[in-house]
Amino acid sequence: MAGTGSDGTTAVCPKQLFDFLRQDLDVDFFTGVPDSCIKHFCTEIDIGCSSSDNNSSSGAIHAIAANEGASIALAIGNYLATNKVPVVYMQNSGLGNATNPILSAAHPHVYGIPMMLILGWRGAPGHADEPQHVVTGQKTQQLCDAMDVPTFILTTDAKAAQATLQEAHEAARARQGPVAVLVPPNTFSKPISSNTKQEEEDRPSTLMIREHALAQILQAVGPTDAVVSTTGFTSRELYELREASGSSHASDFRCVGSMGHAAAIAQGIALSQPHRTVWCLDGDGAALMHLGSMAFSASFGLDNLRHVLINNEVHESVGGQNTVASQGSQQKQSLHSFPAVASSLGYHSIGTATSETELHDKLEKLKGPSGRPLFLEVKVAVGARTDLGRPKTTTEAARKAFMKFCQLPTTDKESRATISSSGGFTQSGEPLLLTPGPLTTSPTVKAAMMHDLGSRDDAFIRLTQKVRQQLVDVVVGGKKRNHEGDLTAVLLQGSGTFAVEAMIGQFVPDTIDGGKLLILCNGAYGRRMGSICEALGRDYIFAESPESEPMNLELVQKALDKLTDVTHVAVVSCETTTGVWNPVEEIAYLVMAKGKRLLIDAMSSFAVVDIPASVPFDAMAASSNKGLQGSPGLGFVLARKVALEESKGNSQSLALDLYSQWQGFEASGEWRFTPPTHCLLALAQALEEFEAEGGVSGRRKRYEANCKTLIDGMKELGFESVVPAASQTPIIVTFRMPTHPNFDFRAFYDRLSSHGYVIYPGKLTAEPTFRVGCIGHMFPHDMEGFLATLRQVLDTMDVSLR
Repeated sequence: MAGTGSDGTTAVCPKQLFDFLRQDLDVDFFTGVPDSCIKHFCTEIDIGCSSSDNNSSSGAIHAIAANEGASIALAIGNYLATNKVPVVYMQNSGLGNATNPILSAAHPHVYGIPMMLILGWRGAPGHADEPQHVVTGQKTQQLCDAMDVPTFILTTDAKAAQATLQEAHEAARARQGPVAVLVPPNTFSKPISSNTKQEEEDRPSTLMIREHALAQILQAVGPTDAVVSTTGFTSRELYELREASGSSHASDFRCVGSMGHAAAIAQGIALSQPHRTVWCLDGDGAALMHLGSMAFSASFGLDNLRHVLINNEVHESVGGQNTVASQGSQQKQSLHSFPAVASSLGYHSIGTATSETELHDKLEKLKGPSGRPLFLEVKVAVGARTDLGRPKTTTEAARKAFMKFCQLPTTDKESRATISSSGGFTQSGEPLLLTPGPLTTSPTVKAAMMHDLGSRDDAFIRLTQKVRQQLVDVVVGGKKRNHEGDLTAVLLQGSGTFAVEAMIGQFVPDTIDGGKLLILCNGAYGRRMGSICEALGRDYIFAESPESEPMNLELVQKALDKLTDVTHVAVVSCETTTGVWNPVEEIAYLVMAKGKRLLIDAMSSFAVVDIPASVPFDAMAASSNKGLQGSPGLGFVLARKVALEESKGNSQSLALDLYSQWQGFEASGEWRFTPPTHCLLALAQALEEFEAEGGVSGRRKRYEANCKTLIDGMKELGFESVVPAASQTPIIVTFRMPTHPNFDFRAFYDRLSSHGYVIYPGKLTAEPTFRVGCIGHMFPHDMEGFLATLRQVLDTMDVSLR
């Protein structure tokens, strides 16, 4: 009897072969680990054996093993007790686990145990597959040959398939050892029976959907935490969740093979980086394969390990067969309590979550120091989205990104979680700068500056070119290279204001030549551009919105309609006066529609909020010491090459002539005047850390976590933020000054500073305020430490705002 495989070709009926094994070859013992390539055959075994009386000597036994090596051992035991040839099924990748008992026990020269291995041949020649399967598929026959295991290949012709099984069975008997039947993809048709054991089990329908549970778990994962996910649907859903949220994949190591080893990989990372929290997103079937590895976590005191076991009680991605710990077992009750097992092996078990509310509460318990590895079981329903995709990044790219992420420095969370005698001071005795810049930098960025380089050295010239390209990559999308040819980066000695002044002086023609700049202003940094125009003698005019609000698009449109003599428009993307975000993309298209040219002061937002290269702007100014987390002293302008060419001769400055600076870089790679070599070294290291954190999306995620922790905590204390939530950037937050009679900002500032936390006074003209930055080498636990200190300072000032 023939059917149709998943690819539409002719396939052999799995029930027919199962019946042949049972009735013609008298096989009554089936064991193994389910595999997607032979899942229809595994399902038929499940159905066929469940209809037998397993307690009867005449019934067929189906024993799903914890791992492939265990299935070989089970088969050995069955043969010793019955003198019958057992069948062992597995994916070809499982031969690694099976090698030891095959060679050291079942081999003809040892105990001589006949058995038939039914191997799902993933990556078989001529069948497209994922890299891990292609490698294994190419080596499968060689592996069998190396173990002295003869191989037979199953075809889709029913009679030929039966003949192959007959021949393999006879060979196993004759040689007194294992033989392997290789099953290429799409060999089996779907089972005829529809009442699979999975459908017969009455599993609770109220359990969480796994993808929803994973999304909730990811909310608890910190910005410097590493994630190791088990193979199968968990890793695929993790990838899609990151994609959907625009988050970086850099912190995730998704196991695409090596089933059962995710925990050990996570343990290796946790052991090697004790200050980094490592999350293992494990599966029940995977955990059972190497349950003993859990003992390692406590024996090595991995208190930075968070072991989360996603349990749906089945081998879902390979057919839905029950795991050995499933409630779907013959006993109709759970054979194992994973939390109890974890506790017995030295974990601090948080228990089991069966609902989103329970999961939220238990995830809270996974935060903070524990002194022991932490374990949580999450019960989920069977099922995945039918449109669930697969990771689009290569395994090599994923490995490189993860290794770069692991180079990111971490901080000792325990020492910052509460107020200590050192307060917010770092280990080197420096305060935390909760400012919009300069910022707290990582130890590795500081260390990068401890080298001297000659400005004409080849190494420094190469470094300059590399940094220029990396800055362009931030905007054009890295390897996607969208609009790469349009943009170039021009580096400048000096602060960000130097870059803004150079940008205005370069791109806005002199008044005599008809240049006029419309400045969209809602804060001090917009007004500063007006001061620059005054100094440069450039004609300009303001269009102003309230400081606590984004630029009003209707106002912008009216100004563009009215001011027909304007040639250029300038806007501050994140007005650092308050932290408000201006709608840059919308403004850009309004400006383009009127035939004007846009200049962007992206000082605070660069590397934090994405402004794609596809947005129509001529130039964008930023600096090294904001979102990139480098040292102060280096500004830069990202400019369209065409606009730079057109601007030749506009600048009336020698040192701030962007066109001449650009031409120098392009011609020789050298700076025209003495460069800030140490600042460039720091920026180069900062860019590596930026990329390792996941680029714009990864950095923004951490800053957003900082910002949320800050705003929630300040609100609880009675402080009021100025900017509405919808317009608030995760860069800096402006708070209204308390009106309490005992509150004195100077004393407030000094006391916070004495505890190691530096904040900024406000710059609003309408009301007294102060500002707290969320950027730099800081994390949510730093914000928690700041809030705890602030609460203490208010107490000493006898100020209550509630």
